[in-house]
Amino acid sequence: MHSNEWITAALELAQPFQNAVKRPQMEAYMRQQFPFLGIAAPERKIWFKQLEQVLGFPDFDDASDVVKALFTADEREMHYLAIHIVERKKHHLHAAALPLIEMMIITKGWWDTVDWISVKLAGGYFKKFPTTQELETTRWSRSQNLWLRRSSLLFCLKYKDQTPWHLLEQHLHTLSNENEFFIQKAIGWVLREKSKTHPEFTQQQLATLTLSNLAVREGSRFLG
Repeated sequence: MHSNEWITAALELAQPFQNAVKRPQMEAYMRQQFPFLGIAAPERKIWFKQLEQVLGFPDFDDASDVVKALFTADEREMHYLAIHIVERKKHHLHAAALPLIEMMIITKGWWDTVDWISVKLAGGYFKKFPTTQELETTRWSRSQNLWLRRSSLLFCLKYKDQTPWHLLEQHLHTLSNENEFFIQKAIGWVLREKSKTHPEFTQQQLATLTLSNLAVREGSRFLG
């Protein structure tokens, strides 16, 4: 099925789940960044399940056209659907998948999609292809795109003992002086998460870096 035909069929299946009352509430929560169909998370799960059962999701190598087309749509649920498709096929990630992941971060970027993509998809990619971590995430950390910079910190959020400590430290130093809220929030988030298993790393970074009060407060939350 052609990507446009698949998306048209997906929208038809979405109609019973759209809620005109929830739509403005969802748009307000996202600060009017995107229009919504009004499909809340519980209903989205049901919709996605129906889509997989009725239409099927394309294989990973064939999914890029559908994913790119979904990201051209205005409605935010269509972007969530694109992410869900790649998430369901992520065990087929291969080395050539990074441009697709990067496109998903950059296109219609906002925290609700970027955080999921960076932690789940980029994180899975760089764990599977660790030799690409340094080159690509360093490029992200120096990008003019805010969401790539944020992703350079968050990709290893859940790595625990597999965290590339020297690389994370490098990115923290690169971005620590940036006043952007979403960067300082990400710094605090990653330092807080790392403090659960490696408090000494977080303590060292808090003592070394010049950070916003937000990042310090978030990063030190679990420290004694």
